[in-house]
Amino acid sequence: MAIGKPRSRRARHAQAGFTLVELAIAVLIIGIGMTYVFMGVETFSATSELKATARGLASTIDFCRNEAISVGETIYLEYDFQNQRYRAIFPFVYDSDGTKQEIRDEDDQEVTEIFGWTNLPARIRLQRILLPGNEAIENDRARVQFTPIGSTTAHIISLVNQRETMRYSIEVNPLTGLVEFYEYEKEFDTAEESDFDIEG
Repeated sequence: MAIGKPRSRRARHAQAGFTLVELAIAVLIIGIGMTYVFMGVETFSATSELKATARGLASTIDFCRNEAISVGETIYLEYDFQNQRYRAIFPFVYDSDGTKQEIRDEDDQEVTEIFGWTNLPARIRLQRILLPGNEAIENDRARVQFTPIGSTTAHIISLVNQRETMRYSIEVNPLTGLVEFYEYEKEFDTAEESDFDIEG
């Protein structure tokens, strides 16, 4: 009976699988890859949430403008910075059948219909509202109006994500009440002396 040669250490080691160092390197590579994937997903999610919030606010702006034209009344949109929310305010109430009815209280004051607040998502913040001349409102509450002829208070709403790495602006045209979106913090264009130079 032939006795085989004892296997060398190197041969036994090759069949033993990964070493601890090799496993650590593999785990490190997987960890780095997962970090990049997570960061990409989180950035995409935050961007989508910021844009969706801006679109939702723009829809409310359009609603207020269209209703003001439709019913021939001035309608207000109120922004609440302290609680990060907004709502529409009508100078009348609707009956259960949807018809407009002006109701007065015991002091003969008009009763307004105040729509429920729309809260901003936890990761999105209403940063400021700019009025013409770049006058910024950043605290308390701000109220803008939409008139029956379709005009509104000119303003720019700035939204920002929680980490303040992404900003989004909504500019409301004062004559038409229509909105434009910007993927940065927009300000009103200011006139310069050269703008009034007739010869130039």
